[in-house]
Amino acid sequence: MPRLSREQISQAVHQQIEDSEGFDKDELASMRRDALDYYFNRSRIAPTSEGRSSLQSSDVADMVEAVVAQMMPAFEGDSVAEFEPMGEEDVDQARAESNAVEWCVMQQNNGHYEIQQAVRDALLLRNGIIKVYLEEKENVETSRYEMLTVLEYGDLIRNAVQELKGVDDGYTVETLAETDGFYDVKVVSKSIDRKVCTRAVDPANFSWERDYDSIYLDDCRFVAERSLPTRSDLINRGYSKSIVSGLNAGSTGASIDSRSQQSQRSHWRGATPAADVLEVYECHMRLDADGDGLTELLRVVVCDKTILEVEEVQYIPYAAGTPFLQPHRFTGLSLFDKLRYIQDQKTFGVRQWADNLNNANNARVAVVDGQVNIDDVVNSRPGGVIRTTMPGAVEPVPFTDVGPSVQQFMDYADKMRSERGGASLDMQAAELQIAGDTAHGVERQMTAKEQMAAMMCRTIAETLLRSTWRLVHRAMRLYIPDEIEFRVSDQFVRANPGEWQERKTVTVKSGLSNAERGRKGMALSAVVQRQDMMMQQGAFVSPADVYNAQLDWARSQGLDDPERYFSDPNSEEAQQAQQQQQQQAQQQQEYQNMLLEMQQSIEDRKADNADAKVIEDQRQFDQELQYKYWESGMSLELEEAKVTTDTAIKMVSNASGSEQSKVDSRQPASGGAAG
Repeated sequence: MPRLSREQISQAVHQQIEDSEGFDKDELASMRRDALDYYFNRSRIAPTSEGRSSLQSSDVADMVEAVVAQMMPAFEGDSVAEFEPMGEEDVDQARAESNAVEWCVMQQNNGHYEIQQAVRDALLLRNGIIKVYLEEKENVETSRYEMLTVLEYGDLIRNAVQELKGVDDGYTVETLAETDGFYDVKVVSKSIDRKVCTRAVDPANFSWERDYDSIYLDDCRFVAERSLPTRSDLINRGYSKSIVSGLNAGSTGASIDSRSQQSQRSHWRGATPAADVLEVYECHMRLDADGDGLTELLRVVVCDKTILEVEEVQYIPYAAGTPFLQPHRFTGLSLFDKLRYIQDQKTFGVRQWADNLNNANNARVAVVDGQVNIDDVVNSRPGGVIRTTMPGAVEPVPFTDVGPSVQQFMDYADKMRSERGGASLDMQAAELQIAGDTAHGVERQMTAKEQMAAMMCRTIAETLLRSTWRLVHRAMRLYIPDEIEFRVSDQFVRANPGEWQERKTVTVKSGLSNAERGRKGMALSAVVQRQDMMMQQGAFVSPADVYNAQLDWARSQGLDDPERYFSDPNSEEAQQAQQQQQQQAQQQQEYQNMLLEMQQSIEDRKADNADAKVIEDQRQFDQELQYKYWESGMSLELEEAKVTTDTAIKMVSNASGSEQSKVDSRQPASGGAAG
């Protein structure tokens, strides 16, 4: 199959543009016009007759603003989305890449503004679209030097080579003049700044393959974005001046939004040809342009059926989201689709009410023809006088006050509005509606009222934000080969997107309603308390577990950069602090061990001394016992000796008395002799 020519590619592109969805011939364009009319409260229903009220309800605009106010805080906190690690060793790298992508979207590209635009488009026009693309900006610096000597000229060349080493487009050194050995020199240096950009795309300028069946555009065969640059804009983008000069202003044969085309058709021609407005389409389509039998994804820029640029690319750079998914459809449903009939009904009711009030203040009267001054009757000014020629010539016509009935009708319409589009408007006065309820009752009622808004928020996050994060990661990986530096919390981090791996799994962290955030915060508080209890009981809880729980809790409370309040246990500072704590703990343990050893030594010495005292006491006791035994024995011996001595003395004494008696018996008495 032969390779396609540029003319054949142009024909294929324009055929796809004509067949795609999103043009003025579709009902989608008519819906968008109606949605904008309802949002800006332009009159859609004319009064039934002259003098009737033309008031209109503004439910569509009010609900969009209420939902945006409730939804945007969920998209502005830290960790909007995170890439899933592909292994245990990939956790830190996945977190670093998530931080880099979030910095690119939210900080470098003013994410609050771009995301809010896309969210408003989705809520009002069914789809919000964000484009992710590479912006290259050439920086040119010119320096002039005059009357340089040969030595200075040589130093300049060497310095220029050294300073401009590695610059993409290099430099040039031009000698302007040479006079008597002195040089006038001009040095021109060029560099290119590459930046991945995110931009909300007007859905009225976007078209896609007819009957495409998914909100994700990765596999779509054709998408196109319409823009209206001037000739000068195209030339500044690098397109050939001769080709741009030959393009017809505002003529491509197709237009996405006829209203925009009609309003701008008178402005196609500028004051000068350079200011002429051109209608340009940037298309991404799958086409077998090289004739190999396989389709390639081409980026084709066309204007006036002229191809300005064609190149093969790797992906479609558009992310889309919607608040209400329609199965097997790219387009979803909007709040306008849900509330347009509610707004019409309330418009009818408020007009009836206003006409009834007007009738009460300017009542109809019955007059007798010819008996009253008609000018006085017609002019129903407050306190005005009606001139009559006879009593009873003017009688009021009775009317019915429909205020209570209209109030019931309006309440019913508000209830239907809440059921179809959520209760975001009702919740703006929620403190009045739930007064007197218990805390648990308030939480349950708030949860019920938030369900619709929470579902819209989550759906947009899972479609629009998920695709945006994936596209930004891919663009940074493919187009930013150099190292970048960005700020996370209070630290500056470096990353090299050119070394990243392709990632497709994204976990969306945002999209929680206020009540859901409250429940999550309470659950995380319980986790933190449980961790403290486990640590007190001796169970193992790693520092990383505690750190992650504290960060998640802080994020659930809406705190930005919670890393400022807690130290990552894997950081270098934390590792150093942990080492210091371990050293201090080791020193403390050594000191405690030394104290224990000293205490044990003292106890041992006390024990030794106690044992010696016991032995000494035992010895003294034994000695005392032996002494007492000896003393007792001696006492017995002395007693025995005394008894023996006494007995002997007594025996001796008895013996001496006996002998004396014998002597006395042998001698005669002296008195007998004398007689």
